[in-house]
Amino acid sequence: MLMKKYLLLLIMMAIVIGNLKSQGTSCSTAVNFSSTNSCNTGNSITATEKWFKFTGDSANVMIAVARTGGDAYITKIELYSGVCAGLTLVDTSTSYNDSTISLKVSGLTSSTQYYIKVIRGVSGTANFDVCLYNNFP
Repeated sequence: MLMKKYLLLLIMMAIVIGNLKSQGTSCSTAVNFSSTNSCNTGNSITATEKWFKFTGDSANVMIAVARTGGDAYITKIELYSGVCAGLTLVDTSTSYNDSTISLKVSGLTSSTQYYIKVIRGVSGTANFDVCLYNNFP
């Protein structure tokens, strides 16, 4: 009986860890921002991209990505609106070998779901923080 409980515990842990690792690997598993004017810290990309999402609550938002380590850089930010099956590109920003990259966007609609795709440039790992700011200067 004890062995069955131990095995069940291992299976549950594997499921939880698998779900955590897959969070943000696609639009449908995008990491949620609780609000704009907040940051999501301690992110890492070992694949090509990581996805985030937020609900618009301001017409003007700045997305800022700061590299915190690793051997690769974030080279692009893309902002989309819509649903995952049919996203519409709103705006994009590209940077090469910089420690920060930002995207300022105006004309967003309140209560609309937006998706941010953060793209790593070359192979390796990029560690980074992502922040959203309302009403940028």
